[in-house]
Amino acid sequence: MFTHSIRRRLVIGSAALTATALALAGCGRSEDTPSGGSQPAATISDGPATGNLTVWAMGTEGENLPKLMEQFKQANPGVNVTVTPIPWDAAHNKFTTAITANTLPDAAMVGTTWMGEFADLGALDPTPQGIDSSVFFPGALDTTKVGGTQYGVPWYVETRSVYYRKDLAAKAGFSTPPTDWDGLKAMAKAMQDKAGAKYGIGLQAGGTGSWQSVMPFAWSAGADLTKDGGKAYNFDSPEVLKATQYYQSFFTDGISDKAAPATPTTEPDFASGKVPMFISGPWMMSAVEKAGGGEKFKDKYDVFQIPADKMPIPVRNKR
Repeated sequence: MFTHSIRRRLVIGSAALTATALALAGCGRSEDTPSGGSQPAATISDGPATGNLTVWAMGTEGENLPKLMEQFKQANPGVNVTVTPIPWDAAHNKFTTAITANTLPDAAMVGTTWMGEFADLGALDPTPQGIDSSVFFPGALDTTKVGGTQYGVPWYVETRSVYYRKDLAAKAGFSTPPTDWDGLKAMAKAMQDKAGAKYGIGLQAGGTGSWQSVMPFAWSAGADLTKDGGKAYNFDSPEVLKATQYYQSFFTDGISDKAAPATPTTEPDFASGKVPMFISGPWMMSAVEKAGGGEKFKDKYDVFQIPADKMPIPVRNKR
């Protein structure tokens, strides 16, 4: 990603990611930049990169990015890259603390749901000129923009699927995954009653980011999140209400843990069968396989499309 010369390290930097897109960008501002403002976009040269670069990366990316950086450093021997892995559940607090202390890295992965917040704090620099933005999908690229200014580039785009234990589903009497809401709830309940699961499906019980699990059900019910030509939100529509009531029913019926934290299902819980279903993206595949013992666990689980009410949500990352 960093194929051009690197700017001198600035005091504050960040980047962006949404529920479905990840951005990686060199950014920051000097100590003289007023809070809430950012420097003009820098221009990158065509020569080899030099200097020191600090990068923060979350999840599995944080663990594997150093390996990818080796190729970059071979092409740019004058660069010293330091990658710091950060757990996702600690990332937001770490960023806000670092913004206050003026100790953010030169580049980072962050949720684009935080982009507006960090831009308002003056913690972002515009993406340097010279990066070809035309190679990215427009929708993904737009998640890196705030007020028309681009602050990063997409790292990956993914979609949500339901992870499930095939072996426990079979024990519960299900040979194929469900395709509608009633079927999903019935299988989750059967996982508890017949397959020994403590909770049938792991769902986030509110809090930051919980909308990422609720919204696929709202879209499936035919919800449109805006009205008046996109000028107003439409969260009080009958379709959104129907989706949230369905989502809530998993907790009121004891199928999901009403005290679940921001990450309601851990990899060990899934591997042990304590929570045999959860909704997440493709990055979880390697994590659950590692927790389950590697290759031998691959045959025990699979993913399926989030069941539909009226409008199916397409899946593009199924194994």
